[in-house]
Amino acid sequence: MVRQNPIDMIDDTREKLLVAAHNQFAERGFHGASIALIAGEVGLTKQALLYHFKRKDDLYREVLHRISVRLFEAVRKDDGVAATPAERFEDVILSIFAAAVENPLDTKVLMHELLEDRRRDAPQDDWFFKTWLDEIIALLDAAREGPSPPFADKVAQVYLLVSAIQFYAASGSLLTRFYGADEYRKIGEFYPRELRDLVRRMIASQ
Repeated sequence: MVRQNPIDMIDDTREKLLVAAHNQFAERGFHGASIALIAGEVGLTKQALLYHFKRKDDLYREVLHRISVRLFEAVRKDDGVAATPAERFEDVILSIFAAAVENPLDTKVLMHELLEDRRRDAPQDDWFFKTWLDEIIALLDAAREGPSPPFADKVAQVYLLVSAIQFYAASGSLLTRFYGADEYRKIGEFYPRELRDLVRRMIASQ
């Protein structure tokens, strides 16, 4: 049975272009992904793409916005199960992990963005990643009892968790190639337990 391209299953042209752009930005970064490549993935001309999005920057901004929505949904998700701030923080970290594994292209786009730093002159309000980190830091602060550690310590701890999640999410094909699909599946089952243990050690540290 021939597998259908996900883009072919989408009726809306604008949506197809966003999916194609997401693929290209994840694979090549902003500079490597051209209008021609994105349009070609959908079977359109450059001129047809520019009818929907005037510039590559507009496509990129929309892709980043969609990623930000998914990231904030993971942080703000409230299933009503967590009884304490510590449990809430643990649940959020595991929710971020689940979202990253489900959307590995998001992670690859973010890695390119962080490495290329092409929007270094953009206003702070235009870069959602800091706001997202700040929310996680606040959750970690609320989860601890006793005096709050220095801000730099909290940033380092949250960044350690986020980096561990994002690096794993972006490495699926590589780990599968190194160790095989079965071992990769086992790693994926073990990873959340390790994250949970790390979170609990962080919360317990003063």
